[in-house]
Amino acid sequence: MENVLFSIVIPVWNVEKYIEECLESVLNQTITNVEVICVDDCSEDNSLAILHRYAGEDERVKVIELKENMSTLIARKRGVEAAKGNYIMFVDADDRIDYNCCETLKELLREHPVDILHFGTNVVNVNNLPKQRITTLQEFMEPYGGYLYDEEVFLTCFRDGKYRFSLCNKVCSAELCKKAFLKVKEDKSCKGEDKYTYFILSYYAKSYYGVKEYRPYYYNYGNGGYGQRYISLEYFERYCTMGKVAQAMKEFLVAENRLEQYKDTYEKSKRELLMDCVNQWRNHLASEDKAVGFEIMHRY
Repeated sequence: MENVLFSIVIPVWNVEKYIEECLESVLNQTITNVEVICVDDCSEDNSLAILHRYAGEDERVKVIELKENMSTLIARKRGVEAAKGNYIMFVDADDRIDYNCCETLKELLREHPVDILHFGTNVVNVNNLPKQRITTLQEFMEPYGGYLYDEEVFLTCFRDGKYRFSLCNKVCSAELCKKAFLKVKEDKSCKGEDKYTYFILSYYAKSYYGVKEYRPYYYNYGNGGYGQRYISLEYFERYCTMGKVAQAMKEFLVAENRLEQYKDTYEKSKRELLMDCVNQWRNHLASEDKAVGFEIMHRY
């Protein structure tokens, strides 16, 4: 295979309904020097068989099988470790990208050679969710328009909130990505992975460029547990693992000897994680589950 320009990392867990559409979108790019690294996190459905079928038909598909269910965080980390491309991007297994996405990103990176390129997202309402929820998520995914350098990359996101930390709408240099993921703590955290990972990515990044007018990513909102009116206690406990994410972010700053310098920024991020859990408890747990849910949240 020719030299790889883009490594596309796809964490996979029980997505047999969606994974083929996702793979078709990444494999039918208008440029071919793309590798697709699928990391199966012990799927219990037909997902792994589908991955192996695609790998048998296209040498650009690489399948990594985790031996136990770990989390999206660890799946992405294993994908980054295996990546051979100059740039790394993440696609969720139930989403898709435009067929010319990589070619357009190639041209944008040639014009704007940065560590992190942030592009736009189309939020697709797949479960008839209220319009306001779609609008809120669309606003969350919006890039900061223009360049940021050095400390600005980190602070403009985590202190100022002028853009957000989602990973699926960014492409990063492989050098930055591999450096950051070396620092990612190996934990089975189930929620808050994007915030934790981008906390480290943006800390190390030297340059960022956001382009608002280009939207090649289609985020299917409402698949699986996302966007549901009520969630189970088991699913809520996954939200509460954000407590472990907050601790990992703090430990990272301590290791970098930067906790005092960025203490306010860290505390703001921690409060946001807590409020996300509180909002899920208040709005998406059934009344009969709220007492147990509060105990779970308190424990984490």
